Amino acid sequence: MLFHHLNRSLLLLFLLIGQVSLLFSQSANATEQGDQYYLQAKLAFRNRQVDSFILYMDVALQYYRKDENWNQVFSCYQGLSNFYRRQGDFARSLIYADSLIMLTRGKIEDEEDRYDGLGHAYLLKGVLNNELGYLEEAIANYRRAIVEKEKMEKVDSQALAKSWNNLAIAHSDLGDYEQALKCYQRAFAFLPIDGGWEGKATIWNNIGHIYFLLDQPDSAIPYFLRAYRLFQTDPEGAISSSLQYAGNYINFCNNLGKAYLKRKQYDSSYLYLAEALRLEQPSQNDDKLSLSYQLLGKLRVDQGLYQEGLDLLNKSLLKAVAFYQSPHPRIGVCHLEIGRAHLERAQWEKARTHLTQAWENLLKNSAQVDSLGFPDLIDHVFSKIDMLKVAHAFGELGLQQYHGTGKDHFLREALRYFHFADDLIVSMRQSYLGEESKHYLAERSDRIYGEAIEAALAYYRSSGDRAALAEAFFFMERNRASSLMESRMDKEARMFSNIRASEKGQLLLSEESRLKRELAAYRRLLFESESKPDAGRSQRISHLQGQIFEKDRRFDEIRTELEKSFPDYYQLKYSSQVVTLEEVRQRLGDGQLLLEYHFAPQRLWALALTADAEWVEEIPMGGPEKETIREFIEEAHGSSFDLDPFLSFEQFVSSASKTYDLLLRKILAERADKTEQILIVPDGMLHFLPFAALLTDRPSDSVPDYS
Repeated sequence: MLFHHLNRSLLLLFLLIGQVSLLFSQSANATEQGDQYYLQAKLAFRNRQVDSFILYMDVALQYYRKDENWNQVFSCYQGLSNFYRRQGDFARSLIYADSLIMLTRGKIEDEEDRYDGLGHAYLLKGVLNNELGYLEEAIANYRRAIVEKEKMEKVDSQALAKSWNNLAIAHSDLGDYEQALKCYQRAFAFLPIDGGWEGKATIWNNIGHIYFLLDQPDSAIPYFLRAYRLFQTDPEGAISSSLQYAGNYINFCNNLGKAYLKRKQYDSSYLYLAEALRLEQPSQNDDKLSLSYQLLGKLRVDQGLYQEGLDLLNKSLLKAVAFYQSPHPRIGVCHLEIGRAHLERAQWEKARTHLTQAWENLLKNSAQVDSLGFPDLIDHVFSKIDMLKVAHAFGELGLQQYHGTGKDHFLREALRYFHFADDLIVSMRQSYLGEESKHYLAERSDRIYGEAIEAALAYYRSSGDRAALAEAFFFMERNRASSLMESRMDKEARMFSNIRASEKGQLLLSEESRLKRELAAYRRLLFESESKPDAGRSQRISHLQGQIFEKDRRFDEIRTELEKSFPDYYQLKYSSQVVTLEEVRQRLGDGQLLLEYHFAPQRLWALALTADAEWVEEIPMGGPEKETIREFIEEAHGSSFDLDPFLSFEQFVSSASKTYDLLLRKILAERADKTEQILIVPDGMLHFLPFAALLTDRPSDSVPDYS
């Protein structure tokens, strides 16, 4: 380091000695001398001579200031700010951006030049704010840039398009998709009709991405296609000659492949993902091509082509390992997909190996884990949604191994992962949910809880451990409670509390909502920064951690105030407690029986509770049994009564008796004389079944003649 500073000082000394006569020469114009050094600085930058660039710029600035050539001073400040931004020194870059603003306001006299300069300065400052994670400040500076540029007589279309585009990205990062779409439309209006093809393609792709995040692949695909087709024509031959353009093209192909895969249009998905792989070059765009291989591998696994799918997923892993440093979430996701593919084929040890690697790559280096390897804080994982997928896969692995071997220790292992999955689901639902997380939870949480219930009940039947029955009941109640998505919980909490009638309550609700959205955005940016090896990584992470700390602190203050001033709202919104098995039993009176059903693959579980006992029945539930239940539901709702009343009645009697035998007879056999009231909690199709219409016995075929 000392040698580095000496070299830099000596270089400056030689420059100053060699040019001192020119600096004070009466025959040479100071601006002309500044121009020479400015040109030398640009050449040094192109040749990546960092120290020379800074020194030449310093000397050029001295000449321009001497001549009071403020326009050229502006150019130097702008160049230095951009240079330090590329170096990842955002703090110094911001200093020069602020200097640009002060210089323009104080020294630039021409009105048009002043508007132009301020527009560029605010745009640059907005970009820096965005990269540091100060999204609100970025939005404010982008809007200032737009205001200044719109004052100009000569419209600067390029700067306005860039400002609106950057503003859209910042709104999108904050989860304000409606505002982002409006800003993209404004950006597009400033692009030239002929040309600007790269900007158009980027905006179309970004709009498509928003619709994809909103789980609207049908709306996303037309925009992805526009971006893809514009790049496919390659108007300037840029794809083949530029690594960056090739990377964008691969992104567009990946987005189309992902959207068609979401719609299960496998042929179309394969077409675009294969097109992305056509551009594969050694050690180029490995991060993007890793995703191409991953999506293509997942596609083949979904189609049942496991070996081809596994080969592609392994190539995805190799690309990710080549590009990222382990541990890294992208490497973790690759291992997850390989593990799930092995799980589909019941290759348990291979599945376990890759799921373990996925788990380790999704844990942050700072994570403290317990003796079982679970992080003490859920925030110590890179991505909650990916970690939830891994925990679910481990739970499924334990269930599969139990059914394959009959060894119940696999069930205990599965239950540990299902409990961790439950913690993740509760944590995600109590915070701000991005659209992807919302849709994943809507699709998968019922399945996760269902498998957790099955594991707990199977362990109870196998071991007789009463704690497992309490676990099963816990998961049943948690599943019921968690079926209210976060937005619905919020709506009902507001509806059934007095918070809406209070001005203070409305202000707290507004700030609560804003902070949750911003915290989600900053945590996502932190996740991306921790995953991205670039020059500004450490500064960005430090700033984002500071932002998250401050917003977390304020969010805790808001929650404390809500709990104190509006306890009804707080309890409805944030409480994750569910009723326990013991609490239910204590509330059951003599003669009451609570019967809670749960559907699992090929079986129906029935949990029976009384004030002094509990037991579980496992009811086979294949095609014939489900058909019996469906027939009774149809008969009970009278779908065929009008066609043939006598035949329909006979069918009803038969179906009602068979359904009772299937669902209740064995369960009630030993306590029929002690049971006065049955409380039933149905599941699945049983919600449509009128239990009160079931027949304990078939009526006698002979009818007495009372005539």
